[in-house]
Amino acid sequence: MGIVFPEWGWSKSGAILPVKINGKYIMYFGDSNIWIAYSEDMIHWVTSKDWVVLKPRPGYFDSKLVEPGPPPILTDEGVLLIYNGADERNRYSVGWVLFSKDDPTRVIARAEKPILEPKLEWEIHGQVPNVVFATSLVKINGKWYLYYGAADTYIGLAIANMTTNTTTIILTAGPNTKTITTTLTTTTTQVVIKEVDLLKAGVWLALGLILGIELTLILLKRRSQT
Repeated sequence: MGIVFPEWGWSKSGAILPVKINGKYIMYFGDSNIWIAYSEDMIHWVTSKDWVVLKPRPGYFDSKLVEPGPPPILTDEGVLLIYNGADERNRYSVGWVLFSKDDPTRVIARAEKPILEPKLEWEIHGQVPNVVFATSLVKINGKWYLYYGAADTYIGLAIANMTTNTTTIILTAGPNTKTITTTLTTTTTQVVIKEVDLLKAGVWLALGLILGIELTLILLKRRSQT
């Protein structure tokens, strides 16, 4: 979504929590830092350039920029936002951050490593190389479906649940379909972030994506229009 605030000039990537906190809706937005905005009706929004809630971190996967992904989700432990980050090599990966329910500007925990990063051929090579970019998230029948862009050329779908430890990749390009099954490389060793144990906290979405118990990627190659 953009331009979010025309008076700012360039501003984009609004991610709105669809329930009120302290009587107001909140929106995280931006594609360098992440800012917060407030609204009582989801139409009229109030923000400030001083209201930065998340910044890039030197030495991490999000050292150059951070940008919201899908709409945030309200959990028992806080407001969970899946976000996109880029490093100094313009390599885009997906991370997460947990904000306080009482103060949605306050960070409780934040991923130290990406939950999704460019590793596959079609995530590394394309119109813009080395990009995975989360855009949409839905929950169906106990599974989380995370849609993301890959190399600005393809659309990927990552599905997380708690049943297997394999990755199934279905590549679709015209009439040819190829299925590959591999073992995930993600581990549980980084579950504790900033002294917050995600297993204990019950942040179900972040945990499912971090563990990567089952990841299914569906690749839809989009033909450019002539």
